[in-house]
This record gives sequence, structure tokens and C-alpha cells, in this order.
Amino acid sequence: SDLCGWGATEKRLMLDGKKVVGVGLDPVISACARAGGIEVVEGDLPAALAQLRGNVFDCILLSNILHLVGDPRAFLQSLGCLMSDGTTVITAVPNLSRLPVRWRTYFGKSVHRALGNFACSGVQFTSHRVVREWHRGAGLEVDCFADVIPEQVQTLCAASGGVLAPLLSSEIVAVATLRHLDASHKISLIT
Repeated sequence: SDLCGWGATEKRLMLDGKKVVGVGLDPVISACARAGGIEVVEGDLPAALAQLRGNVFDCILLSNILHLVGDPRAFLQSLGCLMSDGTTVITAVPNLSRLPVRWRTYFGKSVHRALGNFACSGVQFTSHRVVREWHRGAGLEVDCFADVIPEQVQTLCAASGGVLAPLLSSEIVAVATLRHLDASHKISLIT
């Protein structure tokens, strides 16, 4: 299952022989994905989860969505009805703890200073630690992080032995696994 964009990732997964179901939170994006042959479930998250009830997925891909929800832990936890022990959750978020963003947050325009303050900007602050806490709070164990390093700082990052990656990456990708599923990590879908 995947909260999908226009469908490129989903299409690639299908070409690799995977069964893919996208959750389109926008009708235009859903139409683009569907035109590419992707099965799409539409509606807000509760409606989509209700439509997917009874399905269990090996992997859930959350591409650039988790930082845009009011309560990321609860959002991840709500996906528990689609998981079993061992389900992998891959989450990609922009890295708002990287140096250029921090600089703009402290010294930039007011729009930059609001980044990471969800009440003001509609965007959650993200860092490796924060993303790990969101997942842990939902009963998921982060197995590893991958940092997406912009080309212009790859040499500097490599010279640091990767130590600077969390400060220079433009995006954080977390790979987490659901382990020891229990009732507290399931949310009933009562409408």
C-alpha cells in the first residue's frame, strides 16, 4: 500500500511484479496514477482505511506525507489495521534539521521561521530522532535510515565519512518494521 503521488514509484513496483494499491488523497493525482494502471483507493485516510479493511500489506510506502499530518504517531498507528508482524514501513520526509533549513529558520523571513511549527506552517519538524520517535510511538522499530544527499554536498559528506549526512541531506528515508503486534497498535475503524 502506498499514499501515492502521480504513480511513477507505483508503476515501477508493478513492473517488478508487486501488487500495488495506492491511496490517492487528491482526485487529480489519483486519476494520474489510475491512468498508469495502478489500483487506487480514494478518500481521506479513514475512508481509505475502511475500503482497505481486511487487507494486510507486506510494505507500506509513505512518501512525503508524514510531516504534513497533525499527529504523525497516530497516523502511523492508524495504519496498523493494514499490517502484520514483519510489515515494513518506508517513510520519506524532507530533512528540516539540515543546516540550510536551520539557517533560514533562525535568520530568514517569517515564513521560514514558522517551518516545523505545525500550528503555524502545517509542517512538522523532522529529524532522524523525531522520525524514530514517531515510528516507535506507533509500535514500529526503525531498522535504518538513508539520507538523500544533494549532489553539491556529496563530496563534503563523503569526506566526513558520512558523519555530516544528517546535517546535509535533503531528505530522510526511514525503513521500519512492525514487530510484536498487539491490540494497542490496532485502531478500530468505526464510522
